[in-house]
Amino acid sequence: MKSFLVLTIATTLAFGQVELSFEDVQKMLAAQVPEDVIVLKVKQTGKPFNLSSDEIIALKKSGASDQLLKALLDPKSSGGNGAEMPGIVVPDGTEVKLLLKNPLSSATAQPEQRIEFSVSDTVVVRGVTVIEKGAPGVGHVTEVEARKSFGRKGKLLFSIDTVQTVSGENIRLRASRTASGTDSL
Repeated sequence: MKSFLVLTIATTLAFGQVELSFEDVQKMLAAQVPEDVIVLKVKQTGKPFNLSSDEIIALKKSGASDQLLKALLDPKSSGGNGAEMPGIVVPDGTEVKLLLKNPLSSATAQPEQRIEFSVSDTVVVRGVTVIEKGAPGVGHVTEVEARKSFGRKGKLLFSIDTVQTVSGENIRLRASRTASGTDSL
């Protein structure tokens, strides 16, 4: 039986692959979407925009910064003056649902044992997919006590350590879960 875990995370995330047009960028500027979000969407494409001089001027008149224009022309650059572009911070309370890839039991688990998970639902923040369904996650057993005699419950403590973002970056999670009772989660 597969078990679901719901985790709360707070971390900075990177980018994935999306389709985006010049018109989409104009619409986001007109709607006053924060520029860091537009830059992230541009970087997700991974492809440079082939902008004409008129399009560049139109974007500048719409309020596009130099950083956004550079990202449109070269989405793989770090943008700006060599400093990394800010990522999206996943707000506290964001749910990340995980599935255990293999059964976990207090009868067989060992302290520091590696635990593998997969993300069961895509995580989207401010319109940007940051963690895809099926993305791998890793954790480890922190404490284990096998079930005792006379029906006394066992104890299994573990921590969820990282999950992989759409960019392939492994990010740390601030979450742990305690399981007690039956032999498996």
